[in-house]
Amino acid sequence: MMRTCQNTILNITDSLLKLQTEVSSLKDTNEILREIAEKHPASARTLKVKGGIPVNEDALSTVQGIIEQKLALSIEVVKATRNEDDSITFEAGSLDDKVQIIKAAKEKLRYSRIYLTY
Repeated sequence: MMRTCQNTILNITDSLLKLQTEVSSLKDTNEILREIAEKHPASARTLKVKGGIPVNEDALSTVQGIIEQKLALSIEVVKATRNEDDSITFEAGSLDDKVQIIKAAKEKLRYSRIYLTY
């Protein structure tokens, strides 16, 4: 019984060390990606929405409505421009806002006619 407990503790310790290494690696990767994003701030915050969106409404209000109503987020859009193909390119206030929008869209727009590109 004691031997089984020791083996279990060793396995758990090994797993925790591997997870700690992975978390550290992810933190490093995140830091590098943020540095890259700082060098290209416009693209780091730009997204595009297309599909089942109203074509005759103001671009900014349309995107803000999608973010608030469809994605259930309180994120303010900095600017939005309607494109010739009726899609809308818009800019979030920060990289973190962009990431939140992408995460929410992957979950909440999965079966929607509206889709987001980034």
